[in-house]
Amino acid sequence: MCTVGIGARAPGLMKSAESSDRIIAIDGCPVNCASKTLELAGFKVGRQIVISELGIKKTKDRNPKNEEVDEILEKVIGILQSE
Repeated sequence: MCTVGIGARAPGLMKSAESSDRIIAIDGCPVNCASKTLELAGFKVGRQIVISELGIKKTKDRNPKNEEVDEILEKVIGILQSE
């Protein structure tokens, strides 16, 4: 779900988050914006994954290559499947 929408307290997103069994925050870097947004909205983050800790370099490129997105997705899925 959209953490910006959670931060904006969008009713539909808040309701979805409230009814979730588990909330997983995927943060891009150690600033932890997604996790902090969820926590400030009153949600407990059940699992946090920080992409920059997976060997993925943070860049200012707003158009990542498909291969980079695939690599991130593969790593995140692997982590979640191992739990």
